[in-house]
Amino acid sequence: MSTTTTHNRPRSARTPTVGDGRCPVCASPAPGARGLCYCCRVLVAQLRLPLSPVVSMAEFGAGDPMHRWLRGYKDAPLPEARRACIVRLARMLRAFTTGEGIHFGGRSGAHSGPTGATWDILITVPSTTRPGAPPVGGVLTLVPELGPVGPLVLIPGPEPADHLRVCRESFLPAASVEAVRGRRALVVDDTYVTGARAQSASAALRLSGVEVVGILVLGLWRSGTVGGSEVRSEGGQGGSSVVR
Repeated sequence: MSTTTTHNRPRSARTPTVGDGRCPVCASPAPGARGLCYCCRVLVAQLRLPLSPVVSMAEFGAGDPMHRWLRGYKDAPLPEARRACIVRLARMLRAFTTGEGIHFGGRSGAHSGPTGATWDILITVPSTTRPGAPPVGGVLTLVPELGPVGPLVLIPGPEPADHLRVCRESFLPAASVEAVRGRRALVVDDTYVTGARAQSASAALRLSGVEVVGILVLGLWRSGTVGGSEVRSEGGQGGSSVVR
């Protein structure tokens, strides 16, 4: 019997439910008594697959501190500045995953989160503009309690995901996907605007035989968000992409 360590899905203080006026995928406002938000409806129609549930560490708006850290950890001109942003994001992620209401399992049979979802590997969403390993992996290595980071198993496909445009070929499985086929994975990305990149990556993994339990993002763009970003307790989505 496998003794692979499993990790409980981070949960926020409020878990969205269908019918409470929130999208059951990302917890954005959703019109009507039941149904998805606008962005999730568009993605479902294009992917023709169910979407993976999303939990986010923080939300951010243009020019606020979280926005600067998410840009700086990849694009700051000096290595020292990039490292400082990575360390700050890692501290926030550790606080988010160990705070009240955040649970992790030990080995198989440990308590689980609100949906019972556990994982044994982290899979990062590859960049469509930067070669090599996604920068978010540098943050995850500083929070080992979240779980082991898997190999780069996806490559950009012929139809790149962009804003509200996705398809099942936005990402393609690399040969290394064999190493994670059948594993329970938590997909991790740094930002979530409409969900196009993260959801298309999740779809590619599921179609390749990986069991995706959910998507964790460091920052989720909230249209109209201004001022200091704080660790969030609800999901949501906003307008246009501001961090690449």
